[in-house]
Amino acid sequence: MNSQFANIPRYFVYTALKGFGFGLITAIWVIYLQQRRGLSLTQATIISMQSLMFTILVAISEPILGFIADQSGTLSFYRFCFCPRRAQKQKQ
Repeated sequence: MNSQFANIPRYFVYTALKGFGFGLITAIWVIYLQQRRGLSLTQATIISMQSLMFTILVAISEPILGFIADQSGTLSFYRFCFCPRRAQKQKQ
């Protein structure tokens, strides 16, 4: 096998196990919410979907905020994000 393609089978195994692990963790989380917290299946599903949406939001916002920081300058962007009042006072 060519050394260029040696990692492809490993990648397929990794991808399959990663997807299986996420599904397993989600199922255990829903069962926990139902049995220990007394939620219905609908409520537990909504909570699980909200956590998934939050994870997607964080994953999507990271590249967008990085692009804005590249365009405006990293230091000024950090000042704006972490200390907005202080950054506004410094401009005046």
